[in-house]
Amino acid sequence: MVSKLMSPQVAINSLITSTMPDAEIKPFYPIIYDILPGASEFYLIDFTGGVFNLTLNVPYPWVEKTLEFIRETAKTCPNTAIVGVCWGHQAVARAMGGKIEFNPYGDRRGIELLGGSQDKSSKIDFALLEFHKRRVARPAQRFVPLAGDSDALLHEEYNIITFQGHPEMTEDVGMAILYADDGAYTGNLSEK
Repeated sequence: MVSKLMSPQVAINSLITSTMPDAEIKPFYPIIYDILPGASEFYLIDFTGGVFNLTLNVPYPWVEKTLEFIRETAKTCPNTAIVGVCWGHQAVARAMGGKIEFNPYGDRRGIELLGGSQDKSSKIDFALLEFHKRRVARPAQRFVPLAGDSDALLHEEYNIITFQGHPEMTEDVGMAILYADDGAYTGNLSEK
């Protein structure tokens, strides 16, 4: 059954090409190859999931390089959109001056209904798959919360939107993560 499930990369590609059939998608893996793209060459850069702990005061060199890349792209490439998903949401927040913390309510996993922002500036309700231990405790300046607990953020000036959850995930992708999990997310879950 697991082999029939869609991988997260395939899910992202499928989502993008369903709305932009001619899109050219180029994955980059800075943790492995220490290479980041020339931001101005792209219409959109998507920072996706990962497990590196962004609450640490001193991140690994590849993480610091990624955070600097986010800052520079936001400031110098106004035609390049930045999307942050999961770890990318936290990385964008930290890069731009926000604060990351461990979830005070414990790990979040499964489908979460995200209502409008606490200050009522957003009235959008939506649900996303969530798999995370950390969250954005304080958004960076000029980021507007689109959902409570800073689970979705939009920058007032730069072309940036971020989500703590996974808008690209289908049920199949969520199940693939749970099936492949080493216990980080499913350690205390029942078979159901």
